[in-house]
Amino acid sequence: MNDEDLDRLVAQSMYSDTDVRSLDLRVGEADLMENVMNSTNPTIERPQPVRPKPTRRRNKLFTGLVVGAAAAVGGGVAFAVVADRLSPEQAQVVEDVGSIGESPCDINSENARLVASTTSDGRTIDYWTVDGANSHADLLFENGAAFGGGGCGPMSRADAYPQIPWANYTLQADPRDGTGLGHFMFLGQAPAGTVAVDIVMNIGTVNVEVTSPDGYFVVLADLPFTAPPPPGESASPLDAPPTMDVLERVDAYAADGSLLGTGGLGG
Repeated sequence: MNDEDLDRLVAQSMYSDTDVRSLDLRVGEADLMENVMNSTNPTIERPQPVRPKPTRRRNKLFTGLVVGAAAAVGGGVAFAVVADRLSPEQAQVVEDVGSIGESPCDINSENARLVASTTSDGRTIDYWTVDGANSHADLLFENGAAFGGGGCGPMSRADAYPQIPWANYTLQADPRDGTGLGHFMFLGQAPAGTVAVDIVMNIGTVNVEVTSPDGYFVVLADLPFTAPPPPGESASPLDAPPTMDVLERVDAYAADGSLLGTGGLGG
């Protein structure tokens, strides 16, 4: 492996293990990337399959294990005309993501568009989309830096997300922090006319204000979560079993409270 190959792999370190295994990498590269990421941070980050349930309105931020939480998560930013541009470092990430594997995504940083943003606890997350003729990318950048999360696919956005609303997420959880919480980053899209979405997890519901005219949203949220022990450590017999995180559905609502649509996990 030469320096160019190593640089390309490092540039993709934003991906979760699940993303890495889905990429079209050369022989041995997926194992290398997983080993590097697993050795740097004892956190977990993964999407989960959808388990649809009957539709019902939930107004609380956290339900299930949390009682009495009633506020919505974070305020979105209204986007009338987006004049923002990627930094050179972020643009390079887009170019690198698009050139992965033997069947790369046909995306160009010049087509990057800032579609949603959120700020919480000193963290600002910007959600950018990058679309090509037969490809798409959804990328998150934190605090203006060239990292965050996301990925691309060799298909149009319409083919990738045939059902709206949809949501996806990353998860970080460390049993040693003593909080008993999982730190989630949700992103997605809702149909036109949506003012709020409920992201219904099996461990709680997150209500998100939608201000983007195209229905995109991104939000940070903490939910009750018992993380497994870090690699190399064993769980105590007294410890609660690790939490299974499942995105059950996404409900989109109009200003009058009417349900515009129900979807699930995207991507």
